[in-house]
Amino acid sequence: MSYSFPRIALYDTTTQNIVTIGVPQVITFNTLDNTSKIIHTSSSRFTIIEPGRYSIVGKAQINLLSGSNKFIDIWIRKTGLDIPISVGRWGIPTVNNDISVPILGYTDCNINDYLEVWVTGDSTSLQIATVAPINGAPIVHSVDLVIIKTG
Repeated sequence: MSYSFPRIALYDTTTQNIVTIGVPQVITFNTLDNTSKIIHTSSSRFTIIEPGRYSIVGKAQINLLSGSNKFIDIWIRKTGLDIPISVGRWGIPTVNNDISVPILGYTDCNINDYLEVWVTGDSTSLQIATVAPINGAPIVHSVDLVIIKTG
């Protein structure tokens, strides 16, 4: 089936560590699953070529390697500016307790606006990581993301 509305679906299968405490870093994606009218211009950037309202939906798989009670923030930026409605903070209580956290937001975009997903945390032991399959289930990607024009 062919769809002509603007959309992109992609994911990542690498481990992305918090490099520096409290310093935002961009989340990258290594696999493009499907796209139409949104350009994947780098491993982290998605450029809009048709104006309108876009919904951004995804998840990140978070793991803590050491320590306890750490926090991670994930949000979306449009053309270098934070989208406040997209910010989420999650507490990771214990080591090796994989937690899947949502990436959610929406924004009105113009031609050549770009979207990115950002992350920061209070420990370099936090990571966004792929989870190996168990009990016949498929691999859990470190990050999944869909951007779709909704209006």
